[in-house]
Amino acid sequence: MQIKYSILPLLLANSFLLNAQNKTYFQQKVDHIIEVSLDDQNHFLRGSMIMKYQNNSKDTLSFLYLHLYPNAYSIDYSAFAKQEVENGSRKFYNAPKTDRGFIDSLSFQQNGMIAKIAQTENVDIIRLVLPEPILPGMGTEITTPFRVKIPKMFSRLGHKDNSYQISQWFPKPAVYDNNGWHPYPYLNQGEFYSEYGSYDVSITLPNNYIVMATGNLQTETEEKWLDQLSKEIIIDSINTKKGITPSSKTLKTIRFTEDKVHDFAWFADKDWKVKQDTLSIPNSNLVSKVYVAYKPEKGSQSWSTSISATKAAIRTYSELVGPYPYKTVKVVEGALTAGGGMEYPTVTVIAPGAGSMNDLVIIHEVGHNWFYGILGTNERLYPWMDEGINSYYEKIALKAMKKPIKEFINKIVEDIQDNGYGLTMSKHSSQAIGLPADQYTSTNYGLDVYGKAPAFLVWLTNYMEQENFNKAMQEYFDTWKFKHPQPEDFEAIFRKHTTKNLDWFFTDGLYSAKGVDFSIKKIKRNKNNSTITLKNKTGFQGPVALKLNDGAELTWVEPFKNKTSFTVDSVIKTAAIASFIPDYRTENNSNHKTFKIKPIFGLTNSNAYRMFIAPAVGFNVYDRFMLGAAFHNVQLRESDFQYTLVPMYSFKANTLVGTGSIGKAFYPESNWIKEIDVNLEGKRFSYQRTHFEDRTNPREQYLKIAPEIRLWLKASNPRSRVTQYISLKGYYIQNGQFEFTLDPIDSTYNVGSGAAEENRFGKLEYYYKNNRTFNPYDFSVQIQQGKTFTKLSAEANLKIDYFYKNKAIYLRAFGGKMFFNNDNPYENLKYAFSGTYSGSNDYLYDETFVARNLNTSFGSHQIYEKEGGMKIPTLLYAHPIGMSDDWMFAINFKADIPIGLPIQVFADFMTFADAKNINTEGSAWLYDAGLSINFTNFASVYFPLIMSNEYTEYQKSILGKNAFFKSITFKVDLDKIYWQRWQRTFLKL
Repeated sequence: MQIKYSILPLLLANSFLLNAQNKTYFQQKVDHIIEVSLDDQNHFLRGSMIMKYQNNSKDTLSFLYLHLYPNAYSIDYSAFAKQEVENGSRKFYNAPKTDRGFIDSLSFQQNGMIAKIAQTENVDIIRLVLPEPILPGMGTEITTPFRVKIPKMFSRLGHKDNSYQISQWFPKPAVYDNNGWHPYPYLNQGEFYSEYGSYDVSITLPNNYIVMATGNLQTETEEKWLDQLSKEIIIDSINTKKGITPSSKTLKTIRFTEDKVHDFAWFADKDWKVKQDTLSIPNSNLVSKVYVAYKPEKGSQSWSTSISATKAAIRTYSELVGPYPYKTVKVVEGALTAGGGMEYPTVTVIAPGAGSMNDLVIIHEVGHNWFYGILGTNERLYPWMDEGINSYYEKIALKAMKKPIKEFINKIVEDIQDNGYGLTMSKHSSQAIGLPADQYTSTNYGLDVYGKAPAFLVWLTNYMEQENFNKAMQEYFDTWKFKHPQPEDFEAIFRKHTTKNLDWFFTDGLYSAKGVDFSIKKIKRNKNNSTITLKNKTGFQGPVALKLNDGAELTWVEPFKNKTSFTVDSVIKTAAIASFIPDYRTENNSNHKTFKIKPIFGLTNSNAYRMFIAPAVGFNVYDRFMLGAAFHNVQLRESDFQYTLVPMYSFKANTLVGTGSIGKAFYPESNWIKEIDVNLEGKRFSYQRTHFEDRTNPREQYLKIAPEIRLWLKASNPRSRVTQYISLKGYYIQNGQFEFTLDPIDSTYNVGSGAAEENRFGKLEYYYKNNRTFNPYDFSVQIQQGKTFTKLSAEANLKIDYFYKNKAIYLRAFGGKMFFNNDNPYENLKYAFSGTYSGSNDYLYDETFVARNLNTSFGSHQIYEKEGGMKIPTLLYAHPIGMSDDWMFAINFKADIPIGLPIQVFADFMTFADAKNINTEGSAWLYDAGLSINFTNFASVYFPLIMSNEYTEYQKSILGKNAFFKSITFKVDLDKIYWQRWQRTFLKL
């Protein structure tokens, strides 16, 4: 049974295609003649360019938009610099001006007449106002000298010492097509859209540089030298050179030419090892020359199969897509920082350090000669047509290598791609694959474009059938090679090669951000047939392939909403959703639900519901060592229902203790709520002991049960660094109490368990965090309610970067007010604000303390930066300094010291309702200051050195000898982890 489509989407799609076909296709032709010299002492290029621009449109062009890509590296507020900061990178923003780059010395002329430059909002784009408009069908010649300051490596163009990556380096016109001009600023996340033409480039540089560039080497002496280098025997993994190889004082000029390419790049290094081979191109009479150049250093063994990988890519793509049309293909190792590799026509650069993944990266980048080298897609707008389609073919080419790659690498590739997009699908943060490149988060650009897009193409292949998919792709290649295909062109050809309705792929497939989660609800077996019911759990509408009776039969169900049922004329024993469907939750994909127990943690997807068991060890001063096990279902792919249960046995208290949380996530279709979490948290540990001998279990436990509803609010856009939630949490707290009875025989006291004290609390919190790259901040507002009190508080944190090796200043402010409905000062004090937050102040048991209620011993020195945030506990006072049941205000300061060690200066200032009454100086402010060692975001040690008189007096009169060491405190701040979804903390998703 097939579910029919609504006629409306079909009509809209047909109308869209007709409108696209009504536009007469054209593309401009741009030829370049460039002469350039390299100054490798000062890292400059100096050159001149002749650009021949052919206007094949029906429009008269009075100006051209030109890319001046090197200017993206000239200022810290270019589009490139802004995107880098937005993606979390500080490298370029903090770089000194001497490490940046630019292009200048421009003097444009058109046919000998001066052309004026008009600036745009982007420093790397200009509008060239032509003295003589270019009429339809006519051409013109534009010339200019230019000078490029080559930046250090921040992205694609740059140098590392005397290794040069020269790409996006000369003035280049933006594409003008049926949709107008496309003057895109340079971005690291997002590639290029360029006009086709021919290149004739002459490069002058010191004689001992090896150069690999786009096109065909026309300098015979240079080609002979490369042939000679490829025959030299160099032992891989041994670097025989020390330091930087001096440049030859003799210069050489070498020339490269190529036709039907949209870009020209070149790479130069004095220390490369060169390999070469030839390859007969399948489905062609062409024989191409294959070059590989890499550093013969430690780790270069990964390049031992680089020729085979390059040839495997050329063969596979030529056979499945269309024949490679160029005479050379080159792969070089360079100091790239824009991903693992970057492609240019006939030449690709691979970043060092890929290791066992090197062959995969080579195949991927060489494959870009088709997508987007020969098929000149607008990658900035449609990255799925470039990175997505290319990633689809890379896995096929990887398996086709003559020297089989190790199986675990294939597995790694599949896990990265499958579990990658599954991670974001499962937490409902995935993005549609049809978006422009700059709209993705940096994470989703990798996971969705490179992972989900090829997975969807595999889905499309199986739906269309492999033969039809291959024919469609080959026609697409033949029709649009050396042109600029748009999504509607791809769609029109693929619809031609199947009778099936492909609306699902060109609607939800490209433009829905919903994850894919289908399940087999039930199978109803009758005498001669079976009815299968499927459920669509996310609303993503795509066809579902079912394997029936252990895969003996494959049937397709057309896209549906919610639920659908269909009947087959046989008795079905087993039914399973085919593994090629990119379903992020596969446990429900079969009618035979299975349950498995596995050790430790889940890294990959599974068809079974799994529970993981890991050993658990704990310690506190009351329970001492605890041993148990963690039972959980936490995997890289999140489950809507997630639990972590950690029962342990306390060998000192001789009782069961432990902790755990259970959470269920809901994802409503709402404009302002992203996620609703319903959580239940529980804890039971010992929290107090007596000074008596262990006769009758002199330890008591607390029990905490805390239900919560947390609403995660939607950000303004997926790239936003803002996180917001509203939490409503209840607490049931049971504190075990001691009961002391007098033994009339020996007049001693026996200790036993008495009636437990029970309390109930409620907490409402709003939390906002802007995790921007520079100066991130957060704040929260909280209301706590108990039987006898209401507690209002607000906290704000600001990190101020001062740009010295990523050092910063940290400011915190806290303010709170309390209201009581009783007159019991002891009762009030239990819930009062605390200047130094220790274990005895944590009446909600939200934190983790090693010695919760002790006032001496090492464990009592543990604090949290909450409420007053002071660093000196005064637990030996009956009324510790800084306790207030009225109001409190505090400011806390920390600053990284600009040295290589994780040392900070801290200072805390606090005032509260009774501050003047306890301060011997009559001041309303208390303070402390000192040094701290910051091990991680979760752990620090504090050394107070300066303090107000109240603390000094405490040290002298109470702590006495070794007061300095007794005042050292430490923080282990585990409350930063959202335990109900704790993998997000460590994966930073």
